[in-house]
Amino acid sequence: MHLHESLHAFTQFGIPFTVFCVQVDQLNHFTQIHGREAADAILRVVSHSMRNTLRGTDFLGRWTEDRFLAILPECEGRAVQNVGERIRRVVSCSSIQWWGDRVSVTVSLGSASAPPGDSIESLCAAAERSLLETLEGEGPPPRP
Repeated sequence: MHLHESLHAFTQFGIPFTVFCVQVDQLNHFTQIHGREAADAILRVVSHSMRNTLRGTDFLGRWTEDRFLAILPECEGRAVQNVGERIRRVVSCSSIQWWGDRVSVTVSLGSASAPPGDSIESLCAAAERSLLETLEGEGPPPRP
């Protein structure tokens, strides 16, 4: 629904927006080591950290098991890179206490801005492709 509204605002009024696809790095490995409850706890911390990093007008939702989708109205150009860097930095500083250990994760991001005539499906696919390109370019992220 938020994607539809953002795309409509862009088409009708020219209000730009960017979609971020945010993947929690090595979540399956994290789950194997620490368990499902720890993974759920770290996902809550990641979500909370990102919500506190984004503006009140931005939308954040769970996309898949290890991914979130963020929709940022009126975000384009250099601001996209700045937001991505801020999300990565804040999440990397977030952690949970688990059985006496402090554990944390990192995230990888891909983004896409809507060109004229774009659809929800093509915009999400572009953000996913951007994420995959980021993951391929960085090599495997460090293990938690």
